[in-house]
Amino acid sequence: MKKTLLIAAAALAAGIISTEAQVYSQNIVGYVNTTLVSGFNAVAVPLDISAGNNLTNVLNNSTGQLDYTLVYLWNGAGYTIYTLDSGMATGVADSQDNNPVTSPTIAPGQLFFFNKNNTGSVTNTIAGTVHVDGAGVSTNVVGVTTNTLPAGAYSFVSSKMPVAGGVSTVLGLDNSTGALNYTLLYIPNIVNGVFLG
Repeated sequence: MKKTLLIAAAALAAGIISTEAQVYSQNIVGYVNTTLVSGFNAVAVPLDISAGNNLTNVLNNSTGQLDYTLVYLWNGAGYTIYTLDSGMATGVADSQDNNPVTSPTIAPGQLFFFNKNNTGSVTNTIAGTVHVDGAGVSTNVVGVTTNTLPAGAYSFVSSKMPVAGGVSTVLGLDNSTGALNYTLLYIPNIVNGVFLG
């Protein structure tokens, strides 16, 4: 009897191990927590969100904790301003909070500002898949991401990957050809919600 139970247990364990060994994902999934403080915040979206990368999926305002927050999206020449408002059908209104508007898409690698006008801080969680533009190689198994910078125009970009570090050493801004010579790089200086420049 003991021998039969032992064989059955071994067969069951082998079946479970075999089943678990075949489970895999071709995507890198995860989440990013960002603390949003009163005042100005600069936020980037380094993930593809399964429900879509629209503003209402990027900034969770389901309980109204971010109501009346102004969101500034760079349009190439200036800012388009939106207001978060959980009372609106779309969750987003125009800059004057008068009319509902379609929630804009925030692509991975796009940076935006917003001015949280209520007190206290909240943690915003974005869950999704790491964005990859191209297949990886032996030295980069994750994949390739690319931000296109238009000539002669301001660009508001961030890393498409959820990593931080040096602009050229970690984030890979490459000027080996000299194409970016004399390009000015502005990094927002925001301390405790105060935009310092």
